[in-house]
Amino acid sequence: MGINVHDAGPQKDGYSLIPPGVYRLRARVIAGDAGSDGNLLRAKNGPSLGLKLECTVIEGEHHGKKVWDWITCELDEGALAALTVDKRENFLTAVRLGRKRLRAILDSAYNIDPSDNSEAARAKHDFDDYMAFNGLMFYAQIEERAATNSYKASNTIDFIVTPDDPEYQKQAKKTALALQKDLDDALPF
Repeated sequence: MGINVHDAGPQKDGYSLIPPGVYRLRARVIAGDAGSDGNLLRAKNGPSLGLKLECTVIEGEHHGKKVWDWITCELDEGALAALTVDKRENFLTAVRLGRKRLRAILDSAYNIDPSDNSEAARAKHDFDDYMAFNGLMFYAQIEERAATNSYKASNTIDFIVTPDDPEYQKQAKKTALALQKDLDDALPF
């Protein structure tokens, strides 16, 4: 019996970049086996434990395109102890920045103004484990990272767009209009 793959069609170029801009993304956690909840991945550098997110564009012309994000969330204290004070401080800074990024994703996903210190906002910033980020939809500024050495050019998340950014309201309005159009198109009358 022969195998014919002609009907499978040609291979798509999975490496084409999306142009820089603000996109609505859906996060999927790529779970690991490290960290306080067992969902983080260990970085090659040793002490860093990070949350790896596969983020898929969910609206517009580039729907379905993916960009990955690595967020340093915790440190392996055992590996950290062997480092110099300066190196340790660099890793601690990475964790502080990572925690700010996590908060920005939550702010974007739940439409929380970053200056909101209410109990409701505080409750949204509290989560049991990193799987809480699985399925979250948020806005982010995507940029292109130039090719270097053996790495191809790629897209990267530059920053998370939060409700205090005028671009957030503009994008949220576009999302609402698109959802309304989808609902109108779905009605049979």
